Amino acid sequence: MPATPAGKPVVPLPDGPGLTPRWVVAVPLMVLAAFGPWVGALVLATWTDLATGWQQAILPAAVTAGFLLWRNRMTSWPTACFVVALFTVGLGLLVPLAVDDLSGSLPDIAFGVAIIWLGYEVGRLAEYVLSRPVAADVVGSRLEISFRLPGQRPRLRVQDARLVLDRLGGLRQGSTSRVVIPWRALVDVRVEDQREDTTWTPVGRRTRSVEVPAGPAVRIEGRDQTWLLPAASDLVARNIVAVITARAHIRPLR
Repeated sequence: MPATPAGKPVVPLPDGPGLTPRWVVAVPLMVLAAFGPWVGALVLATWTDLATGWQQAILPAAVTAGFLLWRNRMTSWPTACFVVALFTVGLGLLVPLAVDDLSGSLPDIAFGVAIIWLGYEVGRLAEYVLSRPVAADVVGSRLEISFRLPGQRPRLRVQDARLVLDRLGGLRQGSTSRVVIPWRALVDVRVEDQREDTTWTPVGRRTRSVEVPAGPAVRIEGRDQTWLLPAASDLVARNIVAVITARAHIRPLR
């Protein structure tokens, strides 16, 4: 079994259910997440002045088609669903709110917020089905695999051609939202046991800091940068290393 320089064995990845079963479940969820707010808007329009029509289905159709064609960025799917729902329902509610009393519009607002929230959550479920459990079928595809840093906003995204650490931008002008290590620039990845808390900043004052508490962590070394990322457990850390190690040495087939 391969081992990291820290001496911890890389977790062997299970085969997984296969991409076909994942997509069979995920596609209906994607359609529901994208078009559900539009259907909800049609229902809402039956008792409000919300402007709706078949033209509003163009946006969710285009977004869904785009993600199905470029499915190596599925981590962004829940956010895309939220934006679609916001345009489909949220903006339409602004007109009735401008002419009606706020207290009388509260039920409509609550219904609209529920539609937007549902679209986002169903989108998250679709993305989860495609990436979890983390297994060889996902690693061998072009699907993106994300790992959230425990208790923090930054997130590691293992893509088909690179590693991305995003959600780094702060409120300061000129801040950087992400840093990238392409596979060709990847030097080493390994599990480490941090004995004390530490904090580091990817790009000086242009990004938010990453806090690494004592415990399991993953060190990713590129040619010109090094990332130290906390992990929720030793098993999660070894899973991250296994995914990066496998994907960095294979050519995705799908």
